[in-house]
Amino acid sequence: FKQEGDRLSDEDLYKFLADMRRPSSVLRRLRPVTAQFKIDISPVPENPHYCLSPELLHVQPYPDLRVRPTKEILEFPVREVYIPRTTYRNLLYIYPQNLNFNSRQGSV
Repeated sequence: FKQEGDRLSDEDLYKFLADMRRPSSVLRRLRPVTAQFKIDISPVPENPHYCLSPELLHVQPYPDLRVRPTKEILEFPVREVYIPRTTYRNLLYIYPQNLNFNSRQGSV
């Protein structure tokens, strides 16, 4: 798939998406991987110890590095909030302009 912004119309995008939805022989050969995902959601005390910020920075006090930490969750704001960012947030967004899956075997 190669994206050409000046030549690609909405109809072309819909056609590409419809083609991607059709089951192909490659997808039929793939086997599912069985896995388990466990998550523990429980109430925390008013001032929890051993906290990590959403950026995975230690929130003080953090006296012992061997204790299992509690991670703060970053919430989505209801409306846009205009504040300066004073810490680095490790987020990576990739918008590829060109993809080539011809030599790719198995799952894509």
